Amino acid sequence: MQKNSKLIFLLISITIITLGYYMLLKYNNKTNVVVDDTKLSFVDQTSSLVAKDEIKSQKYQNTDHNITINYPKSWFKSDLGGQKNVTKPDVRENIVYFYDAKDQVESDKNQDIYASVKIIRYVLGSETKIDSADSWYNFINNRVENYKISTLAEASEYQLNSVSKLGDIDGNWVTEEQYQEIGGIKAKDIYIYHDGEFYQLICKTKEGKYSDYLPYFYLIINSFKIN
Repeated sequence: MQKNSKLIFLLISITIITLGYYMLLKYNNKTNVVVDDTKLSFVDQTSSLVAKDEIKSQKYQNTDHNITINYPKSWFKSDLGGQKNVTKPDVRENIVYFYDAKDQVESDKNQDIYASVKIIRYVLGSETKIDSADSWYNFINNRVENYKISTLAEASEYQLNSVSKLGDIDGNWVTEEQYQEIGGIKAKDIYIYHDGEFYQLICKTKEGKYSDYLPYFYLIINSFKIN
């Protein structure tokens, strides 16, 4: 009888531990959810967005890459953990994904979002040398047909705003017109180079809400800092 009691206790303990581990995995799956937005649907935000001066922000810090970013307090955040996105001959690390939505997106559900900003870090191969502003400029020039310089913060930091070509569908460079064809999405690409570090910020929303979300995009873009 005593042996049976011990066996029953052991089975119950194993069951409780297994269920606890399952719930932990399930919880983590919901808190680190968005890998990319190719399976998400962008929809129009129907409620009024707050004025630029009223946008409240909170800080995101990535100690692995020593970057800090401010993003809207009402948005959700998903750490992407440096997951690789290979676009030959370059490798890009997915760093973090900020997005505006009614609820936090779960990986196992099809859900709608209103706007997003994805942060990508380029991991350059040995054959690709970006060790100066000129080499960085040429690197972008070979990949983006139409662009304009939007910020020149200091001698070693440049920012380009792509106005036609974007690199965000299955790792391929696509045009703004192609975004329109897949759901009326308007996007802005920002490239930032600083002391050998090279980042890409991809801002996306529905075309009809693009001007409304620009202050939110620029909150993130202008606060991006490589420490």
